[in-house]
Amino acid sequence: MTAFSGIPYFNSVSGQASLTSIAFYRNIGSRVRGADREIAAKPFTELSLGLNLSYSKNESKGGLIPCTVTAALTGANSINFSQSAKGQTLNTQAPFQATANGSYDIPLTSSFDGYFRFNVNFQGKNPNFCNFPTNGNFLQTKSLALVDLFASLAGHQV
Repeated sequence: MTAFSGIPYFNSVSGQASLTSIAFYRNIGSRVRGADREIAAKPFTELSLGLNLSYSKNESKGGLIPCTVTAALTGANSINFSQSAKGQTLNTQAPFQATANGSYDIPLTSSFDGYFRFNVNFQGKNPNFCNFPTNGNFLQTKSLALVDLFASLAGHQV
């Protein structure tokens, strides 16, 4: 199942052409190739580390997909389709993604512990499209990384 947005269709309620405001889903023959790995380590008692890596590429095997062709839309022709090229990338997310996380726990006193934690989520460049069309055209999504850092003190009864 592949998602398409901003596709013109004939709106039978209004009797005129409209654009999809949410994703339009269409089944199309495809082949997905990918791999993922998860690595976890605890080098010493206070430190935990984790890493998840994934790669997945979704390629069209050919078929009809909704398109923005300007042919007249009517009740009999409610949406336009065009041929998807064999091998066309259909990914809606970046093919390469990685997540790293870790935690460092520090016993401070008999009543308090501290900890530091981090999460890093990396999304590689998406060669297909982004979720926000500009002037009716989709732009490539650049790589990005989100980094979350946490620090805290926790009290406990002895």
